Amino acid sequence: LLYFSRLTPIKGLDMLAEAWSKLQPKFPNWKLQMVGPDDRGYADKVKRMFRDKCSAEGYSIEGPVFGDEKMSVLRSADALVLPTRSENWSIVVAEAMASGLPVVCTKGAPWECLNDVNAGAWVNITVAGICAGLEKVLSASDDERIAMGERGREWVKANLNWKMIAEKLVEHYKELKGAS
Repeated sequence: LLYFSRLTPIKGLDMLAEAWSKLQPKFPNWKLQMVGPDDRGYADKVKRMFRDKCSAEGYSIEGPVFGDEKMSVLRSADALVLPTRSENWSIVVAEAMASGLPVVCTKGAPWECLNDVNAGAWVNITVAGICAGLEKVLSASDDERIAMGERGREWVKANLNWKMIAEKLVEHYKELKGAS
């Protein structure tokens, strides 16, 4: 299970620590890997939260990675979690979906397509919501997770390509012109 973003308060890592402490005993074969840059010393607080709540064997906290190493980390994961309180979009969700990963993301980011196409779970911004989404993905069989990831990849191909973006932009400008 991969968390791949800045280590900062808005990303909901306190909720993830609480959720993981509840789920880790139920899913002892899963490990949560947190990868990302430290935001103003928050990584130390994250380390304390996880150390106080979770078994040390069940998680790791690592620094940022870039380029080929970033893609390698994404490809090595079985699922992605983003427990954010607020995002305007979150590129990591699109990257994970394009990489074929099922995603658990809170409603702090606009990824309702996760539920629409069953590519993971788009959940309430609560510990209970995060637990429910993670339980759905972690308890799925390997084949079910692969199918979730494939549905996400297909959604990205259909909705986040340059042709579609250009068409939507042209349509938006036509609407603006008509409103004036």
